[in-house]
Amino acid sequence: MGIGDAKPTNKAVLDWVHEIATLTQPENVFWCDGSERENDFLIAESLKQDVLIELNQKKVPRSYLHRSNPNDVARVEQFTFVCTPTKEEAGPTNNWSDP
Repeated sequence: MGIGDAKPTNKAVLDWVHEIATLTQPENVFWCDGSERENDFLIAESLKQDVLIELNQKKVPRSYLHRSNPNDVARVEQFTFVCTPTKEEAGPTNNWSDP
């Protein structure tokens, strides 16, 4: 079995992932198994794509820096809202709006 192929056997999970994949049309679905091999693969891919920056491995082994893409985060808190059926569900520190 290759990395990312550890498909679960739970039919409900498989059905849900299939439903979401049909809606979102991803290039692929990567099934995580939590193995050390998988972790090494994901780190190597992230380094290759410049998503991670390797830190000093002598001082801090297996440590990497990841920065959020400014185009992919909420930049202004006052314009960020959590839309839930009730204001209480959004939590005390979030801006709320009726969905």
